[in-house]
Amino acid sequence: TTKECCEWYFRDGHPSIYWPLASDPEIFAASKNKKKDIDVIFVGSCYGKRKSLVEYLAKNNVNIKAYGNGWPNGSIPPEKISELFNRSKIILGSGKVGHSNKIMTIKMRDFDAPMTGSAYLTDYNPALLEFYKPNKEIKLFSTKEECLYIIKHLLMNEEECIKIGKQAQLRCLRDHTWSKIGR
Repeated sequence: TTKECCEWYFRDGHPSIYWPLASDPEIFAASKNKKKDIDVIFVGSCYGKRKSLVEYLAKNNVNIKAYGNGWPNGSIPPEKISELFNRSKIILGSGKVGHSNKIMTIKMRDFDAPMTGSAYLTDYNPALLEFYKPNKEIKLFSTKEECLYIIKHLLMNEEECIKIGKQAQLRCLRDHTWSKIGR
C-alpha cells in the first residue's frame, strides 16, 4: 500500500504492485442524521503517542471520546465505527507507529474517516499530501499543542469544520473508493 515498499521489493528482484488504500462509501457514507453530538472522537488502541495525546487534549478541556483496546470506553464493533464517526464533529487520527515520532504510516482510517463527511485531523505525514489538500480537505498537526489549537479553532468555527469535512468527503468519493482505485 506504499510506493516506497514497492520500490524496495522491485530493487530486490521481487515484482510488486502498488495498491493504495481506499474506503467503501456504502459503509462509511455520511448519515442523513446531521446531529453531531460528539466533539472529538479517536478510535484505535491506547498505546504510545496516542495515549499521551488523548490525555493531553482531555486535560485541556477537549470533550474527546476514545474507543479501542486499553481505553475506558473499550472497543467498539467495526459496524459501529461509521455511526460514531457520523456523530462526530472532528475525527482524530494518529499516523504514528507505536512509540515513534518518526515512523509514520497511511492507514484505512485516513480514508474511512473523511468518507463520513466529518472533519478529519491527523498527524502531519508527507505521504498524505498525495491524497488530500491540507487545510482544505483535512487538517494536519505536528505537535500536541498544534492539535489542541486546531481542535479549539474548528469547534469555535462550525462552518469551517463542516466545510473541511464536506471537501474531504467529496475528494474521497471522487478519488478514494475501492471501485475507483481498482480500475
